[in-house]
Amino acid sequence: TALAAHQVLIGMFWSFTMGGEALSVSAQAFFPAFRQRLQGALARGGDGARELGDITELFYVFFRVSVMVASALTASAVLFAAFFAKGFSSDTMVVGNIRHIAHWLGLAVLPNCSTIMVEGVLTSSRDLAFLAMIYVVNAVVWGLFLSWMRQSAPTLEVLYVGLVVFQWTRCLQWFGRIYWVGPRYGVRVFGREAVGSGREYMMVLTGDPDDE
Repeated sequence: TALAAHQVLIGMFWSFTMGGEALSVSAQAFFPAFRQRLQGALARGGDGARELGDITELFYVFFRVSVMVASALTASAVLFAAFFAKGFSSDTMVVGNIRHIAHWLGLAVLPNCSTIMVEGVLTSSRDLAFLAMIYVVNAVVWGLFLSWMRQSAPTLEVLYVGLVVFQWTRCLQWFGRIYWVGPRYGVRVFGREAVGSGREYMMVLTGDPDDE
């Protein structure tokens, strides 16, 4: 019964996390164009402050949209799991397991849109070495968790609690990255947008020795 419930739940999880993909692709399409405008302003001798502001505003637009989409998808995931579980199985134990995990499913879906959106921003900034490293580290840690779970706590609830932790860890990793190194790519967010002008970004482009 747990396996049957898991098959339904993981199908719901993948279905309700697809919204983030569109945001990621859109970020990869829009941010390079805005970054080119910043490069042009710096090349003309400007400070790039206006262009940095535009990039920041673009990020916040994407962030707000991601939160709204994530909220709708999370509510839908919980609703389907809690109230429409009978549509996926006639077995009362399977239905009970699905309903029991509904809130964990929602918590796993919630951060996904914003996480994937930020991943799209980082991808458009060619921060590929960091992304690859984190994906490898996360895959290894997730594999170790599954191995531990199989031996020590092989329950459906533990599996989805682990998925929640995994999803929120990824969220913190991506947002932490965009906060700390975003200025290198012309992205200043969460309090860093008011620091200076475009000079820090220009130093990365030109290899200014003062940045070393």
